[in-house]
Amino acid sequence: MSALGILTVNGDRILYCLQGEIQKTHGTEPAIIFLILMFLYFRHHSGTTLSESLGVTVSLLGIALLWQGKYINKERVALLGLVLATFALNIRPGPMFVLPAFLLWGAWYFRGDKKYSIQFFITGSALIASVFFINNIMISVLAGPNKVAFSNFSWAFMGWYRVEIPGPIFTKCILKYSPWDTRAESRHL
Repeated sequence: MSALGILTVNGDRILYCLQGEIQKTHGTEPAIIFLILMFLYFRHHSGTTLSESLGVTVSLLGIALLWQGKYINKERVALLGLVLATFALNIRPGPMFVLPAFLLWGAWYFRGDKKYSIQFFITGSALIASVFFINNIMISVLAGPNKVAFSNFSWAFMGWYRVEIPGPIFTKCILKYSPWDTRAESRHL
């Protein structure tokens, strides 16, 4: 339970830091709107053992570093944010198309006098590839050599829509802890 509390508190701190970065560049109103929208999303997953809690926390830190790297014009800070955003997408798979978009943006933004920063693009590509490689190693060490990254994503995705999945335990868990179930006892594990 304390691990979930620490994760939630860190998520809130990181959200506050990202809101501060948005406030520096865009003003108070957009920062408050972002804070409210993230709170409305995160409150549903906060305090649960779902991967969204860790994924959102790490992604907020990555986006905060990307934002700060742009604001202070530091390429290394933006690359660190790119690495953390990649880790977040490995923790909780989501729109992977943002990684090439971040690479293209960074190559354009940190270009200096040139048309594009090839150094940012190559370094960012290598860092993204290394994060996926580390994820692959962690899966083979922790889950076994025959497991594939994101292999249960389709099962989980279809399970939330109550499609019959092989295995009574998994189906029972999905039906019992469904986010659309309004009973109070099924909200948290």
